[in-house]
Amino acid sequence: MGRNLKKIFARLLQILVSVWLLFSVTFLLLQIFPGSPFHDEVSLHPMVQERLQSQYGLGASLSERYLRFLKASVSGDLGMSWQEPNVTVRTVLQQKAGLSFYLGASAFFVAFVMAFLFSVIFMRSPFLDGLTLVMISVPSLLIGPFLIWFFGFYFDLLPVALLESPKHWILPIVVLMLRPLFQLTRVLKISLQKSERSPFAQTGRALGQTDLRLRWRWILKASLTPFLSQASLILVSLISGSFLVESLFAIPGLGAQFVDSVLNRDYPMVLGLAVFYGTILMVVQMILDLILTWTDPRVETL
Repeated sequence: MGRNLKKIFARLLQILVSVWLLFSVTFLLLQIFPGSPFHDEVSLHPMVQERLQSQYGLGASLSERYLRFLKASVSGDLGMSWQEPNVTVRTVLQQKAGLSFYLGASAFFVAFVMAFLFSVIFMRSPFLDGLTLVMISVPSLLIGPFLIWFFGFYFDLLPVALLESPKHWILPIVVLMLRPLFQLTRVLKISLQKSERSPFAQTGRALGQTDLRLRWRWILKASLTPFLSQASLILVSLISGSFLVESLFAIPGLGAQFVDSVLNRDYPMVLGLAVFYGTILMVVQMILDLILTWTDPRVETL
């Protein structure tokens, strides 16, 4: 127990250092990024630009700006948006984080359940092997527009923007979960086939166990570790990887907000979202590692 607590403490310390590095790298990249929030297509008078830069502290040295942003972030004050001066970064997180989380979690749940059923039921299907390779190879950037055209415009069956009703969720979830579905299916299917040829499976058959009983009681349990390991990585990527889907379907989530903030050089918003995403993903990964260690003590993930 004491050893596990030490590992958890060490992992939490690692998360703190990683979040600080993420903050620092993001801040430096924003400084290197060409232009500024006040050098857009609209030409501003030099005195107006100077006043704006003074108001937002852009005239200070790099170290002074870094320490100011870092101190505010540590205190929990993520600041105000520079593009929407009356909106705080915390308000945006409270309003939009839930939408992105539910979208990613829903896609993961569907992919997890379907991959589990496909792998167990069609374990020896060569057709599933071929389909899996094809679907893993096709990028979401191609699948998304095709499904929008096919179901949204050609047959006019499903809405293709926003999330205003249950029907609006179908296409975004399908686009988001397709590749993870077949990635998980491939991992579990290969693990099941490997376990089926193992000595303990052959011993079970020699003792008169039927294939169905052997598969559900022994083979499946022995095959879950790589499946759960891959599933944890996919869950983390789906929670943070909805940028493309939110842009395709005009979903007002954190993914779309992050893209807009980068394009508009909204420094406080970009820093706040980067730190929020990084912290959430690292904590979720630690929790998933703990669950994986608990399900299979042989795995040392912390």
